[in-house]
Amino acid sequence: MAPDNPLEFIQLATSLSEAATALADPALIQWLLHRPINGSASSASWPVDSCSLATAPVRLRQRIQRARVGPRAVLQLDHATDVGFIYVGSVEARALRPTRKALRMETASSPQLSPVIVQLQKDVLAANLELVAAGLVLFTFGNASGIDRATNQVVIKPSGVDYDKLRPEDMVVCSLDGTIAPGGLRPSSDLDTHLYLYRQFPTIGAVVHTHSTYATAWAQAGREIPAYGTTHADYFHGPVPVTDELTDEEIEGRYVLNTGIAIGRRFTLRDQHIDPLAVPAVLVRGHAPFCWGRDAADAAHNAIVLEAVAKMAWLTATLAPQAPPVSQALLDRHYLRKHGAAATYGQAQEKDK
Repeated sequence: MAPDNPLEFIQLATSLSEAATALADPALIQWLLHRPINGSASSASWPVDSCSLATAPVRLRQRIQRARVGPRAVLQLDHATDVGFIYVGSVEARALRPTRKALRMETASSPQLSPVIVQLQKDVLAANLELVAAGLVLFTFGNASGIDRATNQVVIKPSGVDYDKLRPEDMVVCSLDGTIAPGGLRPSSDLDTHLYLYRQFPTIGAVVHTHSTYATAWAQAGREIPAYGTTHADYFHGPVPVTDELTDEEIEGRYVLNTGIAIGRRFTLRDQHIDPLAVPAVLVRGHAPFCWGRDAADAAHNAIVLEAVAKMAWLTATLAPQAPPVSQALLDRHYLRKHGAAATYGQAQEKDK
């Protein structure tokens, strides 16, 4: 319930019963339960000053900082309407400590992550930031993920968080079946596509999705990227394929999962089976590219190369619309010198990269 003379406020959550909302973050609830509390039968408030805020879960910090409230604020829950607010200023103090039942969910501590997953979070963050540095990402577009094949745990960028605010611990951890570890942020909206690709392509260790300009243009045109030259052949052992257009039923159903299925279908055509490590990218028709690699750095590297190759191909097609792709002999020569069993490119210890 709002105070009699409320100052500026923002709505923080619409339902405490939804596990994905900010107030239903178990880590946030756990933190709030250990804060000094004011309250009544209808509402409860937690004073948040600049010192205590430093220990708050990242979601609460971001909400308050993004709202540009001052050094002191109050988070208030209205149990009658299941709405949470952040107020600047204070609310009248009343003595009632809300129970866990009043918060309508059980508290839970964030799981202890293994050193392997903690390192994977760092690697996935680095891959996401590499996409930004390379100019492949605008605003919060795009995402990168990685998988630990030993445990089938996936780490992926959270949804809609500004890149300059991301930290390794913000990377969302989930299982290969999509179960999200408690206490984290919402995962990328493309999660189901990533998970399907990990299940479909067991040799890959990371996935990257961008809306980079030239690769996306080829996807929107519904055209594969031909292997016009040796730059392409160094990284892709054939044209970069484009998927079929999704049907209305696929779009209206589990769209994100069906995007992954369309990719998998394109790579397993009976007459043109494609090794995902030999062609580590695809164009989703009408959408944008997905790339992958043996690890997060490799996937980001492939996404950057794909954009360069897509630009070169567009320029080639513009200058010479009838230009043929390179010969199979030249394609093989350049690809296999970097990736074949008898690769000669680079130093001995780097040949598997």
